[in-house]
Amino acid sequence: METVIRFQTRSSLVLLVAILFVFTGLAAGSRNEAVLDWLNPDRRLPLEADQIPRLADKGAFVDVGSRVFLNDIPRSDFSGGAVSLFGASTLASAVRVDLLPDVYRRYTHNWGIPAVSFWNESQLLHYLIDYEGLLEAGGEKNLVIFFIDYANATRSLYFKGLFRYGVYRWEPEGGLYPTPEFALVRAYIREHARATNLLNTIWRKYTRPSRRKQRREVTSELVAEYQAAAHEIMSTGGEDWEAEMDVQVGVLEDMLDLLRSRDVRVMAVLMPAASWYQEMDYLPALRRRLEPLFDEKGVDLFDWSHLLPDEDFSDHAHYMSSGSKVLTEKVRALIDDHVRMLAREAG
Repeated sequence: METVIRFQTRSSLVLLVAILFVFTGLAAGSRNEAVLDWLNPDRRLPLEADQIPRLADKGAFVDVGSRVFLNDIPRSDFSGGAVSLFGASTLASAVRVDLLPDVYRRYTHNWGIPAVSFWNESQLLHYLIDYEGLLEAGGEKNLVIFFIDYANATRSLYFKGLFRYGVYRWEPEGGLYPTPEFALVRAYIREHARATNLLNTIWRKYTRPSRRKQRREVTSELVAEYQAAAHEIMSTGGEDWEAEMDVQVGVLEDMLDLLRSRDVRVMAVLMPAASWYQEMDYLPALRRRLEPLFDEKGVDLFDWSHLLPDEDFSDHAHYMSSGSKVLTEKVRALIDDHVRMLAREAG
């Protein structure tokens, strides 16, 4: 009996070591650049790449939002000041901070998450300030830019799914909080989520191999499809989309007041929109609300909504590599003075 117990104990220890070895390897693999390049072959394509749809870099995660919450936030360093870019999937995919020179990458954080509302951005902003020390270097060393499209002004059905791992507690009508209380337990849960995300991503790569996304020819039928999708997005806040837009713009105003009260430099950009959206009611309605708001607050609003021709759109709202190149270079120009100031002060 004693021999059996000893054998079972040793077997259990060997199994535990093997599990820990695999777990550690997966967690490390999710940070390995060679692994990430293998999972996302297009992530290293330069801004001057051939005319292809520009996709957001998911890293070793199943979606962009998971990458932001499980990778980008824990690895962020705000001690020397920061440039924070808030927006939706159009920002996440188009503005390629990772392809800019080192000095820009050091200070610039792309918080683009698909299908976020202003309310969700407010929750993220408060979390970064309250729990991650976004403004620890002082408000004057921070630049926040909101990249806005009409879909920010309705409710999001995507955001709530990002908190399934147990690293954060999200309250739909409240805030965003770290959980559990103990840092070591949080670190374990986060690493476990990284490992399982990598496994899922590898599984998808082999079981559902994806072909490079192709741009569809724009026809009247496709435009009608895109516009119907826009109606569906805006209806998530209810049939009275203008009332929901007023609520969301009110949340944006609260964010502006908070940031300005902390001496943070704030800007906003209206993201490029294709012609099929320009002729709908949503973007003009949002512009009518934003222009007087930003004038009142003394915040620069850059209207880039007509910046790109339809040929630079890969689908209803996202951009080809040509559009991504234009946007990335314009964002670089916007943040250049602030980044150089931070670099000078850092010595």
